[in-house]
Amino acid sequence: MNRLRLYVPVLAFLLIPWLRAEDAKPEVKYACLSAEEAKAAIVNDKSDPYFERMQTLEMSCKTGAKITGGTLEEQRAEARKRYQAGVQDFTPEEKKMLAWAVERLQPILARDYPLYARTPWSFIKLSDRIEGGLPHTRGAHIVIGSTVLKQLAQLVPADAKDDPMALAQIADLLLHKQTHVIQRAHPERFAKLYKEVWKFEYAKKIVGCAWLTERSLANPDGTDVSWVFPVKLKDETHWVWPLVVLGRAEDDVSMPADLAEVCVRLDKTEDGYSVHMEKEDDKNARDDKKNSPDMKELSEVAAYVKEFPVREELFHPNEICAVMFSKMVLADALIPKDKIPKEALERFEKNFAAFKAWAKENLK
Repeated sequence: MNRLRLYVPVLAFLLIPWLRAEDAKPEVKYACLSAEEAKAAIVNDKSDPYFERMQTLEMSCKTGAKITGGTLEEQRAEARKRYQAGVQDFTPEEKKMLAWAVERLQPILARDYPLYARTPWSFIKLSDRIEGGLPHTRGAHIVIGSTVLKQLAQLVPADAKDDPMALAQIADLLLHKQTHVIQRAHPERFAKLYKEVWKFEYAKKIVGCAWLTERSLANPDGTDVSWVFPVKLKDETHWVWPLVVLGRAEDDVSMPADLAEVCVRLDKTEDGYSVHMEKEDDKNARDDKKNSPDMKELSEVAAYVKEFPVREELFHPNEICAVMFSKMVLADALIPKDKIPKEALERFEKNFAAFKAWAKENLK
């Protein structure tokens, strides 16, 4: 449920320095799985259960065709088959592009974030019919839709010469997704960031509701959505639960058009939290909101949004971290500081200081 990340968040006039050909390149391990290999990998839930979290409407949405009949477990088995049927072999051009990019990123990662440099890169190609063609991760693998791969491959010059703008665009996506792979392998390191730096709380128990269960979406890059956040409103602390849900409960829902990023209001209980519901007799509530969670679009909850230096993908701390890491590497390692306006550089250094300190300590 991640948006297409084919852009470079920098001003057009900024130049990007290139690694010299004579620079030593640390060893980089990467693999593009064949369709046969990917069939097993795409449904492997051992390290991070995904399919067992899926609900009926969600499975129809994520596989591009309605799933009906049978038990929930039988529907999940059908969803697994659809994911396996969607895996594809990489073209030579796509393999060349991925090798070209990771080999050039490796010296940067080895110097600044050795944990990333030690982590192998593994890629799966998937039909656009699955997950709406949106890039995501499963286990130790980055999963990229066929259209995105084609677009990325077209960025690399035919002679594979150094092209800084092409690397920056590809790196923005790959660094974001590799962060999710590393989060899955080292959850304790990232939990420290979420709790101590950003002040999220991990909720051991959240009592939900039928409305949310029907429209829920398992995030492949953050399947555990038990992270809640305190916001101050008029000197009172309120708890919110950032989520992505389906905006409507119809058979023809699709990704990403029908995804909604929301903040659900929670009530704190003795043993956890419970969803605060709109009251059925609330005269101020719209008919379609009665008996549903008290929630707002995430972007409208200013007390939450203002806590972070980025505005993209704030619906899960895993996503916030991945967005910030890719931006940090672009700003620190690819864009020369003398080409960045002084005010922008000062703002970046201030806003990213705590995150950068955590990264330097925990990603080595």
